[in-house]
Amino acid sequence: CTVIMVDGSLCCGEQIQAPDRLSKLFLFIVFCEISAVVALTSTTLHSLNFPLNDSNRYTFAFALTLLFNAVCIAYYVLHGVLRERVEEILAFFAASLLTAAYSTYDYFQACSGSDECLARFIVAVSIQPINLLFGYRIIRNMSWLAYEVAGANPKTQALYNQHGRFLALAKVDWQCAVSLVILTSLSGALTETAVILSILGLWFSVWWLILAWYATRHEHRLLMYLFFAFATLQPTYTVYKFVDIAIDWSSYQGLITYPSLILGGVSLAIRASVVYYGACVFRDFGRGLKPCLLRMPEAASLVNTP
Repeated sequence: CTVIMVDGSLCCGEQIQAPDRLSKLFLFIVFCEISAVVALTSTTLHSLNFPLNDSNRYTFAFALTLLFNAVCIAYYVLHGVLRERVEEILAFFAASLLTAAYSTYDYFQACSGSDECLARFIVAVSIQPINLLFGYRIIRNMSWLAYEVAGANPKTQALYNQHGRFLALAKVDWQCAVSLVILTSLSGALTETAVILSILGLWFSVWWLILAWYATRHEHRLLMYLFFAFATLQPTYTVYKFVDIAIDWSSYQGLITYPSLILGGVSLAIRASVVYYGACVFRDFGRGLKPCLLRMPEAASLVNTP
């Protein structure tokens, strides 16, 4: 894996674009924001008393979710800027707004009166207009790398953009799946069954995302069949949790339950979108995108054809 920060260089097998001054400033602001949220959330975790009980379990769940979303934000913005992925900058917007929503709900419901939660709430909410402004400017300047990878052929560029939308949605789907596992696992009693299902869910979500990336990049039809077959597992887990909560509502009533239900509904919609775009990408296998993505010699004859 060679990392060289120059225009059109390869980073871990993928071409990247060296950031300009505006992009560097944007990355600096975002990582300052992430550092502040992580520091304040870590302070909240450090102040909790373990083992967990009903009074601090909600704070612990939201803190873990915030830390995980901070990691996702860092990835989206860095990968989106370097790879000129409009969809991942949009995913950054969504993840940043989700972090602000978590911080708001956590402050007003779970830990009202805490200085750390108040500071995190102020940072997460006040930074949103800056994120939107800089992100919009960054998106407007994106165009070079798509041409470098897919060339002047409009059909190949359309395939490249479609593939980017699919991968961005798959990553957002993974983010929702992991967040849902964290919230639902801590919304009720931590039984042995709940712990096992959570571990299996986390492990499977990672491999499903890797499968989506590898199968579409290499246009591997058999792996895509596995991708579609396994796509039903996460919705099945989500529906199972919905039914479990409905049957034993009294055991789940708390500050985490309603956010879990909302996030579960959103995750089902995103999974449906991932499957749809996965089908679109699968349908277009063999039409010239694979040589461009893998930098094969035959890509030159494809990308230079208008």
